[in-house]
Amino acid sequence: MNWSLPEFAIRRPITTILMIVTLVGLGVIAWSLLPVEFTIRLEYPVLRCMIPYPNASPEQVEKEVAIPAEQEF
Repeated sequence: MNWSLPEFAIRRPITTILMIVTLVGLGVIAWSLLPVEFTIRLEYPVLRCMIPYPNASPEQVEKEVAIPAEQEF
């Protein structure tokens, strides 16, 4: 016996719509009952430092600014 999901959906549209509404409703209920502890709270420690060094090449900035500043932090 050949059973086809598209054929079933076309022959019984009300059943298909009710199944979709039921699945969406169950998903909304499950999502609303999900405890807050399961959500991830991320707090990244961030340190930003801007050191202006105009008219310098990237290699010069790396050698004279970035590496010494990293060692200080």
